[in-house]
Amino acid sequence: MVIRCTAKLLKRVGPAVEVTEPSTTALGDWFATPLSVGHQRFILLISERSRLPVLMPGRDVKHLAKNFPGALAHVLLELEVPPSAIFREVEASGDAVIAKTNNRSLLGTLNDYSNMLWYWMQRHDEVDLVEMALRLAHSPVQPLSPSHFPDQVTRLVALRELNLASNAIAALPMGIAVLSRLELLDLHWPHGRVAGHDSAFR
Repeated sequence: MVIRCTAKLLKRVGPAVEVTEPSTTALGDWFATPLSVGHQRFILLISERSRLPVLMPGRDVKHLAKNFPGALAHVLLELEVPPSAIFREVEASGDAVIAKTNNRSLLGTLNDYSNMLWYWMQRHDEVDLVEMALRLAHSPVQPLSPSHFPDQVTRLVALRELNLASNAIAALPMGIAVLSRLELLDLHWPHGRVAGHDSAFR
């Protein structure tokens, strides 16, 4: 998976690498930028394919790639994405690289989201990052079509990937297919927690 950081964020995260292959995750590459609201510091990320936002604390930026899958899992859980799809996406997001941005449209969405968050968050000393991400996900985004809502597009992408996985499993020999279905339905991260996050499954 590729996390594409703005130049300002790259100064804090570290050098970018040259990427020649697209992300293998259902939600594609992720675009990321720093966000400041008063004395609070955050990292805002959005999905290339659904414009789904994920909001993370601005501390420990050097481990952005390592901490991202856990933050993503919590947003997907709140969107009621099928658990097996969440598992597949989080697992695929575990091996991320840092690269430069390459899409002006996505940078425009990052800018729009940042302005909305600044307006919402400046009046609060404490904020729930998942709640803020969901609020953005329920907001229409013009480049998305025919549905302009990131939460709806994310669910559609997840369901499409599950259908593709199910079709692939159905084509396997019976014994292998049974094992693959069990793996697909394995909903637990190690120790029953979301990888990279302290909160347990609900």
